[in-house]
Amino acid sequence: MVLAPVPQDSDFGTVIRERSAKVLAGDWTSLVLGVRYRKLGHKSQPDRPGDPEDEKALQAQYHITKNGSVSCASRTLRSPIASAPTTRGTLTAAFQKLHPQVGDELPPPPLQGGGDRPPPPVIEPLRRYRRPIARPEVLTDAPSAPPISFTTEEVIQKVRRGDDGTAGGLNATTYRTLKTWFLKNDLLSESLTKVVNRIAAGNISEDGRKFLNASRGVGIPKDDTGDLRPIAVGHILLRLVGSMALTKLSKDVQKHFLPVQFGVGIQNGCELMINAIKARLKLNPNDVCISCDVKNAFNSFDRGKLWQPLRENFPSLEAFVRLAYMEEGTVAFTEPGDTTPSRITSSVGSRQGCSLGSFLYALAIQEELLDLQKRFPTLLIVAYCDDLYITGPPTEAIKAYHSWAHVYNVKVQGELRDDKGKVYARTQSEADLRKAGLPSKMKFSNQGLKVLGAPIGNADFTFSFIKAKVEEIEADMDLVGRMPLHQAQHILTIRSVQQRMNYIFRCVPSGDVSFWGELMCRYDNALMTVPQRVCHHVKLSARAVSIAHLPQDLGGLGYKSWIDTADPAYLASYSYAAKTVPSLFPALNQHFLKLGMQHVMTANLRTISTLVGLRAPPSYGSRASVRRSTAGSTSMTDP
Repeated sequence: MVLAPVPQDSDFGTVIRERSAKVLAGDWTSLVLGVRYRKLGHKSQPDRPGDPEDEKALQAQYHITKNGSVSCASRTLRSPIASAPTTRGTLTAAFQKLHPQVGDELPPPPLQGGGDRPPPPVIEPLRRYRRPIARPEVLTDAPSAPPISFTTEEVIQKVRRGDDGTAGGLNATTYRTLKTWFLKNDLLSESLTKVVNRIAAGNISEDGRKFLNASRGVGIPKDDTGDLRPIAVGHILLRLVGSMALTKLSKDVQKHFLPVQFGVGIQNGCELMINAIKARLKLNPNDVCISCDVKNAFNSFDRGKLWQPLRENFPSLEAFVRLAYMEEGTVAFTEPGDTTPSRITSSVGSRQGCSLGSFLYALAIQEELLDLQKRFPTLLIVAYCDDLYITGPPTEAIKAYHSWAHVYNVKVQGELRDDKGKVYARTQSEADLRKAGLPSKMKFSNQGLKVLGAPIGNADFTFSFIKAKVEEIEADMDLVGRMPLHQAQHILTIRSVQQRMNYIFRCVPSGDVSFWGELMCRYDNALMTVPQRVCHHVKLSARAVSIAHLPQDLGGLGYKSWIDTADPAYLASYSYAAKTVPSLFPALNQHFLKLGMQHVMTANLRTISTLVGLRAPPSYGSRASVRRSTAGSTSMTDP
């Protein structure tokens, strides 16, 4: 009733606040009488044309203009083109496939072999089943530590930073709604903060728990072939409390997970992991790097692994996590053609979209990862949530992989996928690694490896990887050009499209014009298509391009050129890694002291020469590219 349609000439925020006040006062009569029902045929999305590319462009523009959500617009821009499911039972099958239940039979653990250790003889495995959410003694042992709590001002600040485009759960409440509730520090926001703190303390009735733990199931296209990715959208208040809790406990989170895990609460965790792996491979050219892939990671781990680590390390969070995950949740969705909802239960792993999902998964595997590192001290073992990388001597690394596959199956009750894993070996042959025990289905490469969205490998691999990224940017900019509003094109380009390349710039030294000139021109020209449309010019003058590249606070448009961004971005990331990585892994300090400074010195000289005008940027307005040379090309791209 609070979220019922608002009269046409009324302010949305004012009406919602008035209705909320009636709820607090118990004035149900006037609230019910004032409800307006949504007319049939209401459209929450813009009219869709026939061209699917135009459809995506209009949806992206809708998220920017109506919701102010650049992140949702960016996801729409890159989403696959596929129609909604039309066959009854499609959604149910997709949700059941990715939501195993307590009591389901587990696959047998993989055999441990590798190196000089032969696999044990094959025997008929014992049948094993998924364990209950918690042992009986844990269920009845209520937490004794004071629960985490928040002030009204903390809640207001968090809500103000929320994304209005974020989907709502079963009750359709989103951050847009919360912003009307927590508009300012008044009686309404103070009363609602008490509700938030009751949720954080787990002080909710049984019916309230079921309501909070119910999720709205949505099947979104996974690829252009029509496969679905089932998403369970949880209650916005649970997501709000979880996000605020992790922010408040960030120092404790970092202390607990470092130096093994970098995916939760770690500043620039991806870049630290990438630099650590690069340094290890640079110091030890004969080492290999194995990437591990987990099947349905977040939805399949044993929740029983959470309760003891929570009480020992994060006692103030225990009450809230018990509220959210000590009992089964419900995922409700509607099959095509049905008028009544279908539902499945969620009793294993974490829920997709839960703000605590990554934290809980990391907590469940932390003990086993520390034990793995202890048993293989010569290896570099680092993880970013479900992305685990094992780097070291080939025989030891392969042994560690087999050991982790076995432990993960037995202790965490999950499964590694050999066919999705990959090994990068600079000096070893594939035949030698297979002989040493590398799984037959695992991919092999002596060129390079994709690590957390960035390339690690030789010059050709790095160039090919980033070339593919530039081609993606060009395709995105062609799609951006289909948006009718120039303002929407500009916002999405500077706040999303170019930010994806900024991450690559931070991870890869890419300021050498002789090597990267071709891609520099293609990337910069792609970004400049938006100012060209605004100015109705086929080609911009050099002065116009310079103004477009200036920051917005200096009167420019904020478009970041490759040549002006690559070296400063890499320097910023590398400088932080050079201080942080050796403190976490002392054995890698030699790389940053003796070998890494050549990157910094070269990039610094190029940056200074650009600032004083000694180096001209590549030309714009033409797709003609500078041909890359091979001379000196490996010094800035080898790991």
